[in-house]
Amino acid sequence: MRTSQDWWNNVLASEELLTDWLTKQYHGEATAANRIIYFRDLYCEDLRNAQVLTRIAREEETHAEWVATLLRARGITPVILPKEERYWQQT
Repeated sequence: MRTSQDWWNNVLASEELLTDWLTKQYHGEATAANRIIYFRDLYCEDLRNAQVLTRIAREEETHAEWVATLLRARGITPVILPKEERYWQQT
């Protein structure tokens, strides 16, 4: 069985795998921010919870920008991937 460390070492050793992983990370972070805001606007009825969700969404946006910077440094334009989302449709 492969460990997380083995997987990570394999990703770091391959520019293709690292680019794929970063691209998917960007997608996840960027779409999470939007989903959290949507969820907040749809379900949040009190200010305290709305503020918490807003902060989490902003942190996701920050994470997305960090990953976008790494992608751009590799000459790759960060994009939201056209794919079916497994989890959020059920949420």
